[in-house]
Amino acid sequence: GLLTAACLLTFAVCALEIGLRIDRYQSALSNQPSLAAAELSLQDQLVAPSLDIWLELYPNAKATLKNPDTDQPVAFRTNSFGARGPEVAVPKPRGQLRVLCLGDETTVAPELAESDAYPTVLQELLSAHMGAKVEVINAGVPGSCPRIAALQLRHRLMSLQPDLVILHFDMSDVAEDAAVRRFVSLDREGHPTLATHPATRKVCQLRRPRL
Repeated sequence: GLLTAACLLTFAVCALEIGLRIDRYQSALSNQPSLAAAELSLQDQLVAPSLDIWLELYPNAKATLKNPDTDQPVAFRTNSFGARGPEVAVPKPRGQLRVLCLGDETTVAPELAESDAYPTVLQELLSAHMGAKVEVINAGVPGSCPRIAALQLRHRLMSLQPDLVILHFDMSDVAEDAAVRRFVSLDREGHPTLATHPATRKVCQLRRPRL
């Protein structure tokens, strides 16, 4: 009886391990959060270390998060630029006024519905005020700071041809800037050119499509 119980326990642990490995493998192939991460925060599910901009949101990803105050599910999606919301037209349509919002979790607002985040509210207000459709893009990244925002523009977002860039800043960015500063490469004018996260090697290994 003891031997049978030990064998069953071993079999259960092995089955659980295989299931988690398959879940992680499928997650790496699809760029979607794994089932095992369903109760994790946005930063734990969809924010990845980056080779050039320190941190980024997975592109073309979908997740269901939870509002910490109401426990209600919140649908979260990113487009091919890793920005929250629908896909963005490139090149920018003729006559389109485009506003780009950068910042941290205050901007991306993972605990709120997409329609309640301030970039969407700003889009509605500007469109009503100007009498024409204004496009406001939510490109916030949890854990971001002005240096990371500058790298986002340089490496990812200038192709969107924004007419106006809004950067959210608060005092939490001071600590985040201090953490990333020593990893940032600068050009001769002192502008940030690159920030490679030290965890990128491990992340690349995890995302490699192999079992």
